[in-house]
Amino acid sequence: MRYLLALSLFCFAGCHVHAGQWGGCKARRSLNESIDVSGASSAKIVASAGDLRVSGDAGQTRLEVSAEACAVDEAALDEMELLVERRGDQLYVETVMASSDRWKGNRRMDLVVVLPESLSVEVVDRSGDLRVEDVAAAKIDDSSGDLVVDDVQGDLEIKDSSGDVRVDEVAGDVRVDDRSGDVRITDVGGSVTVRDRSGDVIVRDVAGDLTVAEDGSGSVDHSDVRGRVRLDD
Repeated sequence: MRYLLALSLFCFAGCHVHAGQWGGCKARRSLNESIDVSGASSAKIVASAGDLRVSGDAGQTRLEVSAEACAVDEAALDEMELLVERRGDQLYVETVMASSDRWKGNRRMDLVVVLPESLSVEVVDRSGDLRVEDVAAAKIDDSSGDLVVDDVQGDLEIKDSSGDVRVDEVAGDVRVDDRSGDVRITDVGGSVTVRDRSGDVIVRDVAGDLTVAEDGSGSVDHSDVRGRVRLDD
């Protein structure tokens, strides 16, 4: 089943437009959508601009999306869409912005996605703060904004371009490729690998090995690493 929610055509219960300012915007609308997760093993979320929160819940039987779209005016809102669909055994969510440069920098869509904690997630976040919590495993590509990851049952892979990264409670391995910003990782059941170009790296309580490569600027602070520690300059 596929849902394509054009803001100009669909207005669900609670949908509203404001004339006042909201995060630098003059108009906004709210959308809520869900999709059945039966037979799905993973979810992919692609967010263009705005804050994103992805939360797993043991009692969930559907993937639920709450979106708050914000733009400079109603015409700009009409150029924004929320896509929710199934692609084989993967659930797919994407915020689609206008292709025109006219609205660039004057729009955003904040998302809250709630799904079963048994699902693995892939997140592509282009701009805004991101939080991922209580999921089976996670692969994250974060371009801009701070990132918080908490309680991952399996492995975690992060590619981060800008902003601080905080990771806590990962049962499997953690791999972080970070260009700019501080990285803090605590309570990992597997091994940790960090490739860091700029910013401090703090690592605590790791059951496996720790490898920190290419720490261009900033300090490395680690404690309670039960495996081998390798620091490459």
